[in-house]
Amino acid sequence: PAPAACLDLNVLVAALLDTVRGRAGPPREVIERMWAGRFRLVLSDAMLDRLERVLARPTLRIPADARTGFVAALALAREPDPPGVLPPPPHPLTPDPEDDEVLWTAVSRGATWLVTGNQRHFAQLTPLGHRLVRDAALRIVTPREFVEARE
Repeated sequence: PAPAACLDLNVLVAALLDTVRGRAGPPREVIERMWAGRFRLVLSDAMLDRLERVLARPTLRIPADARTGFVAALALAREPDPPGVLPPPPHPLTPDPEDDEVLWTAVSRGATWLVTGNQRHFAQLTPLGHRLVRDAALRIVTPREFVEARE
């Protein structure tokens, strides 16, 4: 099966902005590869909810139909939730609780890649965060690094 990747909010927002504005870039390329089935998408409900709220910010000027369609398509394309209830992420894993959710989703759902536009927070993992990443053999990379590694 295709490898699994968890995409953080920065990558998803940038990919939609690239698409809406007709630009090419690594975030858009990551999403296009996901649509092409080159990797399986891992996202939690909490991540999708947060994405929906961020995309609705007026400063981004994303048309309502584009953001609604994008979130709905991601919800359909992502790996289904595993059976049973997953525990909440242990805290802290990173300097930001929202990044804890991303890291925990990647690790607990078997992603082999975490693609992030926020290298700073993922470079400052707590000892527990480091152990989870190591034990899961999770690669934390930028969109450009992911595209180059998966060519």
